[in-house]
Amino acid sequence: MQGSREIPVGLPGICADRYPINVPTQWSDGELLEKGNAVQQNNGIDWTYTTTQANAVLTGSKISAIATDVPGNTGTLVVTL
Repeated sequence: MQGSREIPVGLPGICADRYPINVPTQWSDGELLEKGNAVQQNNGIDWTYTTTQANAVLTGSKISAIATDVPGNTGTLVVTL
């Protein structure tokens, strides 16, 4: 993963327009590389997270999208590269 790369994120079945989506990314060994919030796009449906750190070893790295509603329930999608 190169620095400043846009990653589209979304959680099927989650009303993401109501809840922020947090995106942690991890090295292949599970160590946290970076995390931040995705930004909702103008269409009101799509969200994008822009990476800030370089990751030379993509294989085995994980990108997660975590949405949390007001009562604190979460929906999570994890993609392993």
